[in-house]
Amino acid sequence: MSGNTSQTVNQGTSGTTVTAVPNANYHFTGWSDGVTTASRTDTNVTADLNVTENFAINSYTVSFDSDGGSAVSDQLANYNGTAVKPAAAVRLEQPTAAGAAASLDGYQDIGNMSASDLENIRLLVKLRIMTGTSDHVFSPDGVTTRAQAATVFVRMLRQLELID
Repeated sequence: MSGNTSQTVNQGTSGTTVTAVPNANYHFTGWSDGVTTASRTDTNVTADLNVTENFAINSYTVSFDSDGGSAVSDQLANYNGTAVKPAAAVRLEQPTAAGAAASLDGYQDIGNMSASDLENIRLLVKLRIMTGTSDHVFSPDGVTTRAQAATVFVRMLRQLELID
């Protein structure tokens, strides 16, 4: 605080100006009697007056760049405090599969599938995420082993550039 912090004044007169000065990384929030200006001069003093200045630590907004992934909310962190690391942002993109659509003509057992299923399978074949169980058999109704499922997951993660 600046100014004379302990003053004796005659009844009905005024004190001298005092100013609440915050320490580094804090800000003034008001006086204990409700006065909100940092500098004050009490006038027409008619009784003892004891007031305390109040301060609060500075806080800052922490923003995160999700790099096109799921939106991440801003956080408020106090000076010298910690923001909580958000969960990894997930970017949902339409895979880019340039060029002509993959042909499924070589698979002899794929003819009875719906058009939307065929479109999805074409994309997976084109991106080399999924292939048939042999050169001419796709096995759309076959049982998938854990090894086959793991292979599909790894190929998908590589296509999304989440692993090498």
